[in-house]
Amino acid sequence: MKLKSQKGSITIFVLIALLFYTAFLLLMYAANTNKFKTISEKSEILKGIYEKNTSEESINNLYNKKKAEYNPNFSNFQKVEYLESTGTQYIDTGVIPDSNTGFYLDFTLLDSVDNNGKRLLGTSYRNNGDWGGVMISSWNWSAGGQMNYMQRSRSYNPGLVTNTRMQISLINRHYQSSTGTNIEFQTGSLSDIYGSIYLLNVNTDMFNSNGSSAIIYSAKIYDGNNEIRNYIPCYRKADNKPGLYDLVNGEFYTNQGTGEFLAGPDVD
Repeated sequence: MKLKSQKGSITIFVLIALLFYTAFLLLMYAANTNKFKTISEKSEILKGIYEKNTSEESINNLYNKKKAEYNPNFSNFQKVEYLESTGTQYIDTGVIPDSNTGFYLDFTLLDSVDNNGKRLLGTSYRNNGDWGGVMISSWNWSAGGQMNYMQRSRSYNPGLVTNTRMQISLINRHYQSSTGTNIEFQTGSLSDIYGSIYLLNVNTDMFNSNGSSAIIYSAKIYDGNNEIRNYIPCYRKADNKPGLYDLVNGEFYTNQGTGEFLAGPDVD
């Protein structure tokens, strides 16, 4: 009887243990199921935000930014809010344009729009008395500057205003400004270009070109939709030399004119 009683106790203990173990497994399964459901819901939310707010261009820009941040060379530079030109400084981008070339510029033009023809960006046709190529200028043309692109002797109003922060862009032959100007250019070709695009001046051998007094917050150059330059204002820590750091290629561009850029305040 005693042996029988012991066997019964063991059986009951085993059954109770199995019940607890089964209950534990069920609780773990339920917890993991809820956790997976929560993760799936969060993933769907993040996916919706991602699809709504990102594009191939913004993904590329983020990649370039992160690539620069983890580039050991970038630690040698301090980012600033802007660079300011007094009219004699300019950047040679090294980009010789073709019909796919575009740009983006975030800036404040400090020059008055008058007949002095202050040049903001571009290059010109070689040995030709007419403006052409890629050129943005504050020339007094319909009180909003002058723009040439792929056509000789044909100008458009780029919608420039002074002493106001604004943005202009030319991507896939579509030009627009934050002041509301929109221009569609037909497919064409750029030939006999003098040289690479300048920022804050125009590359030309025709006559002396007048650079713009302007504040530059950022600048980009495109080949079609592809970003080939993404400049941020900064200075080199070793000697406080101001310039533009290209996030795409990891290169530092400095003034090619006279005098020196004025660097804005440091930013993170």
